[in-house]
Amino acid sequence: MRTVYALFVGIDDYPDRPPSGCLNDAREAQEWLRRQRHVAADIRRLADGQAPRAAVVAGIERHLAKSGRLPSAGTRPRGRARRGTAPCTRSSRTVCAA
Repeated sequence: MRTVYALFVGIDDYPDRPPSGCLNDAREAQEWLRRQRHVAADIRRLADGQAPRAAVVAGIERHLAKSGRLPSAGTRPRGRARRGTAPCTRSSRTVCAA
């Protein structure tokens, strides 16, 4: 059984325009992954105040890096991303969402 490392981030608590449903989406995605029988899910979830940029970056570098599929520190992934998003490539097995 393969292990899937997941980091779900849900933020509903924005001072200017609070979106709604982000926490629910993160929770639902987490529960969906846990229900998959063909994978062992190693999940971390950050919500609202637990998810400043530094915590999200740490989650990527420490938790998702356990998959062994992230670029090494100091390397530049292929492609360019808009500010605030993570670049992804088709060949990557790491799923990125913005």
